[in-house]
Amino acid sequence: MKNNILFSLFVLLICFASCKRVEDPELSGPSYAPLDIGKYIIYDVTNLAHDAFAERTDTTYFQIRETIESDFIDNSGNTVYKILVETSEESGSNWIFVRYATLQLDDYSYHKVEDDIRRIKLSFPLKESKSWDANQMNTLASQKAKITNLDQSYSISKDLVFSNTLTIDLGNEIDPFFQNVESEVYAAGIGLIERKLIDVETQPGKYKDGNEYIQTYQQSNW
Repeated sequence: MKNNILFSLFVLLICFASCKRVEDPELSGPSYAPLDIGKYIIYDVTNLAHDAFAERTDTTYFQIRETIESDFIDNSGNTVYKILVETSEESGSNWIFVRYATLQLDDYSYHKVEDDIRRIKLSFPLKESKSWDANQMNTLASQKAKITNLDQSYSISKDLVFSNTLTIDLGNEIDPFFQNVESEVYAAGIGLIERKLIDVETQPGKYKDGNEYIQTYQQSNW
């Protein structure tokens, strides 16, 4: 009888260990939000400003560089990374200071503060179709964020392909008159590689009105 009990306990321990091993890949989420002082990413940005009244579209091209400049310990004892944000309209030959932002990573989430607004960028553990409120830590209206295409490859161009990425769907409303689309793509070992924000209205027989913003990875020292 005693041997049977010991055997049963042994089987339960084996099952528990096996279950833990199955779940471990979900805990690799922080690899999509690496943080290291001195690292930077440069993005190419295209902004299309559609003006229905003037019946024209103004296209602007520029670059954004985000550099992890330093870190500090906040009042709660958490490590916070200070991000220097700069822009260039001269293909990177001259950079202009825009603002500072912060990034923070813990066991449950990855969040960014810009212009005093804190947003939850990623929620751990990562799971396909998992959703959360990106604005849970601020006073803005709720915004649903949802993980799609987890651990899939993603192409910025034919020469720039990332093998492990995930997409965050932050809104996807399209009908014959309105487009309201927002998404972010993260690559393992790098972080954000693409951001799209489209808010366009098109009335029958009229020129479209609104903005299309596309920010894509150009280079980094990761």
